[in-house]
Amino acid sequence: MTIHALKKTSISRRATIRQKLKLMKKSRIKEWKDFLNSDDDYDYNYVLKVLRYKLFRLRTHIVTHQMITDAPKVAKEIKEVLDLLDRVIEDKHEERAVAAFLKRHGIKDIGGRCNGDGEWENNIPSELNSEYLEAVSDGRETRRDDLKEAFALMAENIWGWWD
Repeated sequence: MTIHALKKTSISRRATIRQKLKLMKKSRIKEWKDFLNSDDDYDYNYVLKVLRYKLFRLRTHIVTHQMITDAPKVAKEIKEVLDLLDRVIEDKHEERAVAAFLKRHGIKDIGGRCNGDGEWENNIPSELNSEYLEAVSDGRETRRDDLKEAFALMAENIWGWWD
């Protein structure tokens, strides 16, 4: 093969690599664009969804390419964070706590209606009202704890996820 042919082959290989990288970047931009169009900036869950999406992409990349020595361990750590973020984003903590309260007391439905004085009434007997409010509070606290745990796991492990 002549020097000219070698140079030409080398240039075309570089062009092909450059084209592939450009396509990969366009694909990544489209994926992020689709994600970004799916939510509103002012939604407090939005920042959690962005973080979750980034971690999901990172985990997928690590698992797919086995690019680091501890890929299975890192994948498991990131999965724990993803699971916690999913629970926080889902926002069912209060609902579950209230459902447990209702089941414990045999109440089928909270109900709810506005009485003639413009006050809200429900099917919770007044003697159980403070316990009901405590269940709601416990649900909110559990959600906060899940978020704290997700961030604690990230703070503990994140520096090793790229090594």
